[in-house]
Amino acid sequence: MSHNIREIYTKAIVAKGKKLSRNTYNFTLSHLPDDILGCWITNHRYNAAFKDGKPVVLGTFDVHLWYSINDDSSLLKQTVSYLNELDLVKKETRNFDEGDELMVTCNREPKCISVNKLEDKVVIEIEKEISLSVVGKTTMRVETKAENETWDELENLTVDENFIK
Repeated sequence: MSHNIREIYTKAIVAKGKKLSRNTYNFTLSHLPDDILGCWITNHRYNAAFKDGKPVVLGTFDVHLWYSINDDSSLLKQTVSYLNELDLVKKETRNFDEGDELMVTCNREPKCISVNKLEDKVVIEIEKEISLSVVGKTTMRVETKAENETWDELENLTVDENFIK
């Protein structure tokens, strides 16, 4: 039976994983606000790259913090950068290389979970979920059948040329 096994060289997902992360970020304002009026996360941009032979997700997003001091409202806008390392489940026991393709997806866009005033800082907790797949070259084994196929029926096939008018 083993003489009917063939190997197909192709690209396939060789590793994948996802990560739900909750991170806290500290922001310092010129004066501690009286009230926090809102917090929004916008302009989320991300991509994947190799760092020290491991795939990582690099990204940025903008934090918009709306607050009030002495009955006057203000807005703080700051860009935050992040680097996420994901635990990947490997389908093969091989090292990653630069020829592998990285496909990253954001399952949950970053959103503000909580905002707190703490001493002279504003602490914002942000949650997001990222998935990463590594596509690489691999081989698949398939079994072939040894039966003979007849192609004679194709020679006797007629085509009606007036079918579509």
